[in-house]
Amino acid sequence: MSGLKKFLLIMLFILLLPIVLATTASYQYISQMDVQLLPFEDYPMIGQYVPYYLFYGSLVFVVLLIVCIFIIIFFPNKRQTLQFKKGNGVLKIEKKAIDNFVLTSIKKENYVHNPKVKTIIKRHKIIIRIKGHLLNYPDIEKQNAAFTSQLQQDLEQLLGITEDKKIYVHLTNYTPKVKTSSRVE
Repeated sequence: MSGLKKFLLIMLFILLLPIVLATTASYQYISQMDVQLLPFEDYPMIGQYVPYYLFYGSLVFVVLLIVCIFIIIFFPNKRQTLQFKKGNGVLKIEKKAIDNFVLTSIKKENYVHNPKVKTIIKRHKIIIRIKGHLLNYPDIEKQNAAFTSQLQQDLEQLLGITEDKKIYVHLTNYTPKVKTSSRVE
């Protein structure tokens, strides 16, 4: 877990802690514990501000929870298989098969070195991202556009995709990171 995520979660828990403690102090009469907590309003210097914090803090967290529920409900699913229902059967094509098809077709081309393919399957579209080190060739833009359109047509023909699904192919150039050796061994 990254440091930013840890920091944000700790801050969220610190902001939620007084709300939970106030509820615990309000309903402590239910338990038979010997320890009695003071209500937050009875503490000096912060007692007058606690009701406002509890009300507005609870209101903010209720709104955040409702927004999170809607995000969870309407967030698009990433799919691992592409499913076609035709006639009497169902054809399932895995994401790995599309990746391998694209990888073999790009390895036939000589102008991309060390290609990496990532496929994202959504309900109405397939997004294919190809990253690789493009070698210096004349008219590389035309060759790139011709290759992506040819690959898109090949995939549409292979998968039997009609108007209900769209295929997007992106070929991007990246420069590999140069490993630096440590000066101290």
